[in-house]
Amino acid sequence: MDRLRARAATPRRRTLGTLAISRQSIAPAQSPDTAQPVTRAASADLLLLTAVTLWGLNYSIVKFGLSEIAPLAFPVFRFGVGGIVLLVILRLREGSIGVRREDLPSSLWWDSSASR
Repeated sequence: MDRLRARAATPRRRTLGTLAISRQSIAPAQSPDTAQPVTRAASADLLLLTAVTLWGLNYSIVKFGLSEIAPLAFPVFRFGVGGIVLLVILRLREGSIGVRREDLPSSLWWDSSASR
């Protein structure tokens, strides 16, 4: 009888290959004082779902695009749309898409300090 009580008091462990998992080792999804881990996990899941959806739709979109647009014009269109999307993201994150005058020489691959 004592063995049964002692066995019930110890946490149950399951093994998955060489990894042992106990119910106490798994942290709850949300701590009572903050809700940030659940929010980060939800946004990560949403981004993952978006990536998988776009990846899955890629074949159909390329097949349709190549049947309607010339094969050499399709990458031009694709990179153009991608560039516009990235510019919109840059504008939303940074507030400006301009280059400051003092940053211009370094962005054109020459060093302004070498000419001084």
